[in-house]
Amino acid sequence: MNSKKLEGKRLFISKNLGVQDELYEWCEENQVQLTAISQISFQGTKFVLKDSFDVVFFSSERAAHYFFEGINKIESSWKYACIGQVTANKLEKYNVKCEFVGEEAGNPEKVAEQFKEWVGERKVCFPRSNVSLKSMQNVLTQDQVIDLEVYQTIPSPSVIEPQDIYVFTSPSNVNAFLQTNQIPEKSQRIAWGKSTEKAIIENNLRVDRTLKFSTQKELISTLCE
Repeated sequence: MNSKKLEGKRLFISKNLGVQDELYEWCEENQVQLTAISQISFQGTKFVLKDSFDVVFFSSERAAHYFFEGINKIESSWKYACIGQVTANKLEKYNVKCEFVGEEAGNPEKVAEQFKEWVGERKVCFPRSNVSLKSMQNVLTQDQVIDLEVYQTIPSPSVIEPQDIYVFTSPSNVNAFLQTNQIPEKSQRIAWGKSTEKAIIENNLRVDRTLKFSTQKELISTLCE
């Protein structure tokens, strides 16, 4: 499906986008009708850091936001790691330089194995949502892990008119969306990585494509194939 064939098509993505986002601009240029609305919202959780650790692993910019918003002191000795390059780039505004960056953000199990090898026996803090799948935590020993809930993910579904293409960006977005919507059988479904793919399949729905790196650039390339 090249960009010419996409003219007039309706594309939904479960992510809020602005006019400067790459996908938004691409849809404008190619006359694709974009609906970009997240089906979830977020709320910070109060937390206390009781234990010392060596590494902080961020699965998203949001995890970093609520982590730094809630702590009183940043230790200069902390090392930082994250799920992928897009997250690493966004963390720069928090003055975070990641020493480990996952190669395939869309495949957290693969990133987890790479991270396990990199981190060795060091203790790791994982700022996370209340619905985190804990892919990184699960590959480490229990005494290495400080599991820290820093925010809650809250379903905020909205009614979406039938679309030609659906792009789901997280398992939580999939489940929230399906509370108020159905997906037409003839539509194309794209998952923003393996975890989202699994959530779609668990709802007895077909997945047509799964992103490997989970970026807007990769999505656009996938749409044009």
